[in-house]
Amino acid sequence: MARIEKTIEIDRSPGEVWNVVGDVYNIADWLPALSASKKLDNGNRQCTMEGGGDLEEEITSVDDANRRLEYTITTAPMPIDSHRATMEVADNDGSSTVTWVTEVTPDEIGPALEPMFDQGLVALKERLEG
Repeated sequence: MARIEKTIEIDRSPGEVWNVVGDVYNIADWLPALSASKKLDNGNRQCTMEGGGDLEEEITSVDDANRRLEYTITTAPMPIDSHRATMEVADNDGSSTVTWVTEVTPDEIGPALEPMFDQGLVALKERLEG
């Protein structure tokens, strides 16, 4: 299982950052790899990738008190056997530390996904810090 862990510091309060990260169905508003995202009738999230193709993700938990969410990819245009991801926003003396961890199989998928996480966290920081 490939494990990707990315962290970024954002000069905004954890509440401000969580308002964006915790708005799980609008991830395409800040993640450059996606052109659209929406809530499906079954509660899952559908994400349309910039290059084409859709992902369906089950949002397995959203913990507003601890500013933590978890999701899994259930349907993808690429060969993913298993996937689990978490995002967490932690207080860092008034600013925020965002950590995004993904575990995915097969292992070969990890390096292909890694740039998306780097770009996503930079875009989140730019959106929030302006």
